[in-house]
Amino acid sequence: MTERVLYRSRRRISVVFAAHGAAVGAFATRIPWLQQHLGLSDSTLGLALLAPALGSFGAVPFTSAWFTASVTPVS
Repeated sequence: MTERVLYRSRRRISVVFAAHGAAVGAFATRIPWLQQHLGLSDSTLGLALLAPALGSFGAVPFTSAWFTASVTPVS
């Protein structure tokens, strides 16, 4: 890979990380409002926040197999 390709790749990854950080930060500030608005108890809110993480653990074997089959390694 050329240095220009590496630079562009790093820049794109940085933009994605920054956007994700902004989205998570904006969501985190809304959690108390959501809890009050939806009338959730602390335990229910905890389970609701834990559910996507548990779902991602279940999805990893399927997505990694799909990506491995569909992506050609670059050497």
